[in-house]
Amino acid sequence: MMTKKNFILLALFLSMIFSFSLMGCGGGGGDDSDESAASNSTTTTNTTTTTTTTSTAPEISVLPESFDFGIVTDVNSVEPLEVTIQNNGAANLVVSDITLSDTVNFSLDLNGGTTPCGSSTPTIAADANCTVIIDFDPQDTTIPAEGIDYPAVLSVLSNDTTSPQVDIDLAGKRQDITEINVTINQIDACPRSVGEQVKAYVSVTDQGGFPVTTLEATDFALTETVRGASTAYSPSADATFIDADSANPVTISIALLMDYSFSITQEPDNVTDMENAALSFVSQLGENDEAEVIKYSTTIERVQPFTSDQTSLSTAIQSTWSGAGGKTALYDAIALAVEDISASTKDRTAIIIITDGEDNDGSGEPLSDSTLEEVIIDAKLDGVPVFTVGLGDRVNPDLLQFIADQTGGTFSASTTSDNLATVYQQLASLLFTNQYVLTYNTTLDSTQIGALQVTATYATGITGTDTIDILTCD
Repeated sequence: MMTKKNFILLALFLSMIFSFSLMGCGGGGGDDSDESAASNSTTTTNTTTTTTTTSTAPEISVLPESFDFGIVTDVNSVEPLEVTIQNNGAANLVVSDITLSDTVNFSLDLNGGTTPCGSSTPTIAADANCTVIIDFDPQDTTIPAEGIDYPAVLSVLSNDTTSPQVDIDLAGKRQDITEINVTINQIDACPRSVGEQVKAYVSVTDQGGFPVTTLEATDFALTETVRGASTAYSPSADATFIDADSANPVTISIALLMDYSFSITQEPDNVTDMENAALSFVSQLGENDEAEVIKYSTTIERVQPFTSDQTSLSTAIQSTWSGAGGKTALYDAIALAVEDISASTKDRTAIIIITDGEDNDGSGEPLSDSTLEEVIIDAKLDGVPVFTVGLGDRVNPDLLQFIADQTGGTFSASTTSDNLATVYQQLASLLFTNQYVLTYNTTLDSTQIGALQVTATYATGITGTDTIDILTCD
C-alpha cells in the first residue's frame, strides 16, 4: 500500500518533470557573490597625488527614480508611494516647486511620509531629506478590455545647478477583472468519516493580485474523487468568509520569513521597505492569531517564536540582525518554519517568505542542507501553504511559483521594494478577511486518498480551477 509520503513524492516527481522551465534553471536569483568579492578585495596604492575639491553646493536626489503602481481592478486600491527628496550636498537645497502632471488620477500629499516636506517649497539642509506621498486612484468608470494606462510625472525644481529639475516617471493601470486565480490553500479533512463535513480554505484573486470578494456558494463547483475509483462526486458546498471578529473566529498561525542576504542588505531601502511591509502585516493579526519571525541569509534565526503579542513581533522585525549580509539558505529557512508551524493548534497555517533570489551559496550551488523536494513534501504532509514573494528582477519566478503551487500558496512579484506594501496588504486582506471557507460532505474515510477540485466562476463568466490532494489521516 502506498504511504502518504510516497504518494506526495510521486506527485511531486511528476510535477517537476512537467515543470521543465524550472529544471536546470540557472538564471535569476539575487547575486550574493559581491559579498565575497568585497571581503576578499585588495587595495592598490597609487603614488600619484590627486587634489580633491570639496563641493559647497547642494546636490539633489529623488527616490525612487521611477515607479509603477501596477494594475488596479474593480474597487481595489494600491498602497501609496513615499518619495524621498534628499540633499547630498554641503549647502541648503532650496526647492522652488514640487508638481504632479496628473492630479486627477494621482494625488500629491506634501504633508505625508516619514519626514514631511510640509510645502511645495521646502528648504532641505545638507545631508537631510523630506518626503511626500503619492496616491494612485484612477477615476475612469468606463474601461476598455485592454484597460487604461495612466502615465504621470512628479517634478522637483531646486537650486541644484547640475540638476535644476528632477522628473520621476510614474505609471499605473486600471483594468476590469479579466482573469481569476483559484488556490486551495488548505483542507481540514482529518479525522473524517464518509458523509462528514470537511472544510477547504480557498483564495480567489484577480490578475492584479487582489482578492475577488463577490462570489457566492453557487459560483463554486466542487468535484471530489477517490484514488482508484472510476466515478467522481460533485457535492454542493456552503461558502463563507474568514471572520476574525466573530464569537468563534477562524484563527491562523503565520511564519514570516525575511531575507537578509547580501543582495538585499546592500540596498538599505530594501530592508526598510521589507520591514515596514511586515510591520503593517502583523498589525492586522486578530487577537487569537499568532505569528513568528525568522530571519535568514547564510544562517537562520528564529528571532521571535510564535506569539500573539504585536509589540514583540514588531520589535523582532525592526531589530538589527547579526546574521545579515550572507548568502541565501532559502530551503533551510522554509524547513525551520514548517517544523515550527507543525505544532500549531490554530485553524489555519501559512508561511510567507520573501526573497530576491534562490537557494545559493554564491557559486550557483544550493546552500541549504534541506532540498527543494524535502521542504515541499514536509509542507504538504503538514498542510502548510507557502506564500512566496519575489523582490526585484533577479528572482527565479519559476521556482517561487512552483513552491507556491505545490503547497497551496500564491506567488507575488514585487518589481521594487516600494511595491512590497501593496503585496503584503493583499496577503493580509486574503488571510485575515477574504479567504473563502467551503464546507461540504466528503465521500472519503480517513484511510483513503483522494483529490478535491474547485472551480470558481466570476460574474462575467471568467473561471479558475485548482486541485488539492486529500491525504490519509494516519
